[in-house]
Amino acid sequence: MDPERMKSLVTRYTERWDANNDGAATCDDINLTRSRLFRVLDEDKDGFLNSGEYRHAKFEDKSFLFFDFMAVDKDHDGSVSVEELVAVPNSQFLAADNDHDCRISADEAMMALEEMQRGFGRPESGRGGKRGRGGPGGQPPQVSE
Repeated sequence: MDPERMKSLVTRYTERWDANNDGAATCDDINLTRSRLFRVLDEDKDGFLNSGEYRHAKFEDKSFLFFDFMAVDKDHDGSVSVEELVAVPNSQFLAADNDHDCRISADEAMMALEEMQRGFGRPESGRGGKRGRGGPGGQPPQVSE
């Protein structure tokens, strides 16, 4: 891949996580994104999520598929605070942050993109088109922001 294309893909990948627009993808960005998500999910604006409000979290962030309401409600008070929601590990970010420094470097972003391409983009031998593992026509899915 030519260097300009690689740089563009890494930039787009990083921008996907960069909630505070500082040019880096960090744990602070995950915390900010989760805080914003909390405000959206808190429909009655009481500062807590009940189980009905929490159930929508998995549609916004797939990490929540692995954490039911009772597991996130650490103090077992029947509601989830913003601190409890923010504490849920973001599985995609953690998978990309190989050195666990709470920052996705350009190398880590490139490795995550390559992993995505291996997992989604290459149709199996003898299979292609819409029945392959990729997107339309068996092509790798585009990295979205």
